Amino acid sequence: TLPVTAAVSVTAAAAAAVAEAIEKVADQKAEIKWVNDILVNGKKVCGILIESATQPKNVTVDYVIIGIGININNENFDSEIENIATSLKKESGKTIDRNMVIIKVLNSLKELLSKTPQELFEEYLLNLDEKSLDKVSQ
Repeated sequence: TLPVTAAVSVTAAAAAAVAEAIEKVADQKAEIKWVNDILVNGKKVCGILIESATQPKNVTVDYVIIGIGININNENFDSEIENIATSLKKESGKTIDRNMVIIKVLNSLKELLSKTPQELFEEYLLNLDEKSLDKVSQ
């Protein structure tokens, strides 16, 4: 079990890990859009969902499941989302090895989850899109 406060860090770690992996594999600047979307060149390339089971009585989390959906080699998008969605292939101009993306995400996630909450938050902020902060503060 984890304390509830540690479970919140999982979302930040997942977002930072994906952003780092995208930059390494696709050589593209990735930005985190508060709190669980990843953008490349202003378009959504990834969404992250977290599910957990909490024990309110002792303020702990039994488990956390991380769902990460990355548009890797997609070339076409439905007309409703083509102006807001993209893929690593469209942005980098090259076919991306999906296995390498998975390896980089998992390695980054492992490293980030070993950091203190303060260090993790600092890493998260490095990739946070400033426009997201403006929306949160409103």
